[in-house]
Formats: sequence, C-alpha cells, structure tokens
Amino acid sequence: KVLLADELRASSSPLKKTVNLLIGIGSFFFRRSMPEVGVDSGAVLCVKSMERGDYEAQWALTLDCIAGKKTCITIEFKRGLSLDPFKRLRGIVPAWRASNQKKGPIARLSATLVALYCLDVLHSFRHAQPAHVLFFAEMRPFENVLVQHYNTKNILTTTLQHGLFIDYGAKKTINRLNYEASCARQFLAWGEETGELIQRFNPGAEIIICGALQIPEAAKECEPACVYVVLDADINRRENEVLLEVGRRLGSALDLEIVACLHPRNRRDFYRLQGYSFLSESDNYARAGFVLGHTTTQLLKLARQGKRVFKLKSEEPCNRLIPDAVCFSDFNELHSKICEGNYPSEWANAHIAHVGSKAVDKYRQFFNSWN
Repeated sequence: KVLLADELRASSSPLKKTVNLLIGIGSFFFRRSMPEVGVDSGAVLCVKSMERGDYEAQWALTLDCIAGKKTCITIEFKRGLSLDPFKRLRGIVPAWRASNQKKGPIARLSATLVALYCLDVLHSFRHAQPAHVLFFAEMRPFENVLVQHYNTKNILTTTLQHGLFIDYGAKKTINRLNYEASCARQFLAWGEETGELIQRFNPGAEIIICGALQIPEAAKECEPACVYVVLDADINRRENEVLLEVGRRLGSALDLEIVACLHPRNRRDFYRLQGYSFLSESDNYARAGFVLGHTTTQLLKLARQGKRVFKLKSEEPCNRLIPDAVCFSDFNELHSKICEGNYPSEWANAHIAHVGSKAVDKYRQFFNSWN
C-alpha cells in the first residue's frame, strides 16, 4: 500500500516517466532528512505530510479538539546538500526488495526511491512510542508506512477524511489511494458513504462518523439571487462548457445574474464567459438562488449548508448517493426540475453528517474517549 500510487496513475509516456525518475534522483541528493522525533509518555502523536494550504485550517481545527498532551509533526525534507542521501542509502536492500513487483526498470527505480524516503522517515520515528497516533492523510507514502509500523506495535492508529472520497471503480486515478491504501485501525469519516467505502477496503477499521469541522453551519442567504456555475479543472473542459451554456440559459429564463466560480486550474481563454460575472471573496456563495456543477467537492459542501445544488450528469464517477432529483443532462431537464419545486433539501447529509459546532462536539467526544 505504501508503493501503490504508480499502479493507479493513468499511463504516461516512457519519456515522461524517465524525466520524472531523473528529477527524483536529482532531488534525492538535495533533500535533508527529518530530525529524530521524540514523544512524551502518554501523548498523542499527530502526523501530517500533505503540503496544501487549503488543508491547514482543517488540521488546526482537529488538533484543537484534542484536550490532552500531543506532539504535532509535519513530515518534510528541507532542501540542502548534506550527507543525508548517503545515510539514506543504508535502506537500499529492503527498498529494492520492496519494489520487486514493479514492472520495468523505470517503475522499479522510481518505487525504490520512494521506499528509501519512507525508510528514512521510519528511522526518524524509531524511538517515538506514543499512546495514540493521529494521521491526516494515510494514503500518503510517508504516513502510510508509519501507520503500518505503529499497527505492528499495537499502538492505536487513527486517520482523518481530508476531503470527499469517490469510488472510482477500476478507473486509473491516483484518487483511488484514498480508500485502497487505507490501513489505520480507526477512520474518522465525514459521513455514511465514505465510511462504507473505507470499510470495504479496510474491513478491520472502526468507522466513526464525525462530520467536517471546516464547513460552517448554514448561513442566511442574501439577495439578490443568482446562479452560481462552479467549474471543474480543465480536465473536464467539455462538461465545463455544457455547464456554462446551461447556466447562461437558466439565468436568462429566470432573470438572474450568472456567476462563474472558476477552478484554480482553469484557463479563462478556454471558455466563452460573456455575460458572466465572477465570484468575489466577499461573496463566498452567500446569495440565494441555485448552484450548478459537475464533480467538484464544493457541490456537496454547499448542499450540506442548505444551498440548492444541481449536478450535471456524466460518465465521470461520482458519489453514488446523489439523488436523481438534483441531477440534469441539459437545460430543459434542469429547468423542469426547478419549476417542479420538489428539492430534497437534506440529501447531502449522507456525505457530510455534521458540520460546524456539531462536528466539533463529535471530534472532541471521540478524542476524549482516548483518555
């Protein structure tokens, strides 16, 4: 499970694989190891390796819910030339053995590099013997190797749901790691659907449904109403174009302003945005009206806050508990469903059971059970 990522990624060209391997080898000699980690007796060890600014608030809120002693570690390899790479090579034999199921020399060498880093992390934690260990994202190689290490020590391992998980079936995507790499003894899920998905791939895990701390309770909507069109990344460019056209027609039919909510990975010149205004920081989806989207997790978050969200149908995998009453293929189907007025207001609860202060209570109650 530590080295599962390459098997799930969509295929890339031999040239790209070779370039990535050479970059990895170069980085190997300019990354310093982590310092040795120590933990106070009886403390909770909290480990995070995912470097994304949009997850920092969720991690901070989670740590605030732990009342007892805790040691918080961020796994990172700081840049700089040192003797660390040569120390790291002490793990070359087990790293090479761990990669023996990879097909082809490039895949095996790439996996060996990852394994060497993971063994280096494991070495830094060799004297850390906490009472419990909390992980932010167990699908990450550095965290996954530590989860498995502490499982063998009979130290309770717990991991968080860091985002909305989708069952991708056999589709080649790195996102399958979210559930296929799961091996923690306890999983703190946002809702019922993710809990079931984790249990399917990690049957021994105890599932605790706690909700999403970072999603606030429903706020009062303000006027004037509008139509928010939330775009995916450009990998779903065709669906984005359909959304924009449907949003344009809906705005015209209902005499509402249309607001484009661009993804950070959108190129504006790919799309026809005439007639659209753009989401401002002060807005933050506060206006009444409708939200249209395709696969972005923002849809489920907004639906859980009480927004009237509608999802474009497509062949892309999505959360299976989304009801047909909020799905549409074209403008006519969407307009018909809006006019019917039978919106299932609580459908997102299966994905995100608790938000705001209720979620805080659930997390605090769980962590207090450790004492």
